[in-house]
Amino acid sequence: MAAPTRQPAIPLMIGDYFKDPRLGQASLLSRGAWFELLLYMWECDRRGEIETSIRGLNRLLKADSTDEILFFFNEMNDLKFGDIFSSDSEKELIFPLTLADCNTNVTIRNRRMYADFKDRQNTRLRVQKHREKKAETKVKRKCNPKVTPSLSVSVSITDKEKKIYKRKDEKLGEFKNVKLTEGELQKLNLKIGENETQIMIERLSGYLASSGKKYKSHYATILNWTRKDQDEKQIKPKTYAQAQDLERRMMVKMLKESQNADNQESNDGGIIQTSHLLPHVKEVN
Repeated sequence: MAAPTRQPAIPLMIGDYFKDPRLGQASLLSRGAWFELLLYMWECDRRGEIETSIRGLNRLLKADSTDEILFFFNEMNDLKFGDIFSSDSEKELIFPLTLADCNTNVTIRNRRMYADFKDRQNTRLRVQKHREKKAETKVKRKCNPKVTPSLSVSVSITDKEKKIYKRKDEKLGEFKNVKLTEGELQKLNLKIGENETQIMIERLSGYLASSGKKYKSHYATILNWTRKDQDEKQIKPKTYAQAQDLERRMMVKMLKESQNADNQESNDGGIIQTSHLLPHVKEVN
C-alpha cells in the first residue's frame, strides 16, 4: 500500500485533546510521551500507528531510563487513551509490563488518526478501480467501433446507384400493358388470391388494349374493380323481376361506359355514334 502524502502540518484537535478525560488523568510524563508519539505516527507509512519495542521507544523518545517507558505503557493500558497490543498476533501482552518484556515488539495506535488514514485509503482504492474500469471501457469501444455511421456523415449517391432505387414495374397480362411491382403483385395475391389476381390482370390488360385508357396506378385499379365486383355479388336477386331489373342496370352501366369512351375518341377526330342504343333500354333509378 502506498505511503500517505507527506503534509507539513498535523491537524491537531486542540479542544478534543484537552477535553479527553482519559488523557487528562494521565501523568505529565505520559502526556508528553504521547504527544511526541503523535508526531511520529503522523510521519509513518501507516499513519496513526507505530511499531516498536520498549528499548526502541526508549531510544526514540530519549527517555532517561527504561522504567519510564514501562510506566508510560502500563498507564496507557490502564487509562485507554491509546491502543497498545503485541505486533505478533499469536502472542498477547501481559500487563503490567516488566523489564523481561523489553525486547517484545508492540504496536501503538491513535484511534482517530488511524481511522482517517483507513478512510483515505479506501477512497483512493475506489477511485483507482473506477478509473481502471473506465479505461477498460474505452479500450473495448476502440476494439468494437460502431457499424453504423454517425449522423454527421453525409452519404452521396451516384447516378448509377440512383437507378437501383427507381421503381421496377413488371409488364403483365396478355398484351403486356399491366404494370405492377413485385411488392404490389404480392399484396394482390395475399388480398384476393393468386387465381383472382391473374383473372383481374387479364381483364385489365384487355380493357386497356381495347379502350386505350391510362391509369396512374394499375394496382389501385385492380383493387377498385375487385371491391365493385364484391359489392355487386352481394346484391343477389331473389325474384325474376329483381333479376331483370339488375340486368337492365348492368346494361345501362355498360352503355354509359361505352358512350364515355366514344366521346373521348370523338375529341381526337374519330366520331362514333352510340346514343341510338339508349332509347331501347329503360333506365331504372
